[in-house]
Amino acid sequence: MKNIGVLATTGTVKTGIFQRHLEFANVIYPSSQVQEEKVMEAIYGEMGIKRGVKNEIPLNLLRDASNHLISAGAELIILGCTEIGLVLKQEHVEVPVIDPMDVLACELVSATQVKCDINQL
Repeated sequence: MKNIGVLATTGTVKTGIFQRHLEFANVIYPSSQVQEEKVMEAIYGEMGIKRGVKNEIPLNLLRDASNHLISAGAELIILGCTEIGLVLKQEHVEVPVIDPMDVLACELVSATQVKCDINQL
């Protein structure tokens, strides 16, 4: 995998956390316009996830942002904000999706010797 797309808040993008830990790959972020009009609107907008909206409005915004990343060459998309995974799921995106919260949950369970299948989360 060479091209990894990341959907995250602008603040998270600016920290460079994904860039640092994915140095083996080309990390792709949405354009500034898509970041503001799609990703940030889906999270913080009047009809955003932070306001309790988990319907097709934020989903369609995030789906558009995902398609933007795919058009830019993303072969996989990381849901780099805890709210994104509340509405955007694998079935909404045509490339593999990773939700770091699912990975963290499996790692925590693994540390306690309990079997965990990330596909069941």
